[in-house]
Amino acid sequence: MQTRQWLVIDAPLDNGVSVEASRGDPRNVVELGSGIRQAGWVQNPGWPHEVKGFDTRPAPGQVSTMTLNQNQWELVVLALDCWAAVDDRRG
Repeated sequence: MQTRQWLVIDAPLDNGVSVEASRGDPRNVVELGSGIRQAGWVQNPGWPHEVKGFDTRPAPGQVSTMTLNQNQWELVVLALDCWAAVDDRRG
């Protein structure tokens, strides 16, 4: 996938982990979601560790292979769907 696409995945996962943590994590999302985010950081070469680093990263056209298990990809899809619906409601 284009490395920049991981940003589209990482942000909703971050939001979902934060929401579930504030609710006491009744669906056990915090550990799985945090693990997915960390896997993404490791598998994306040159992933910035500071916000300023995203000014120049990822490089245009950079591609990364993302290896996640089925449960992880399922949570990615759920997070993307959930936060897309939130965005749609906000207009």
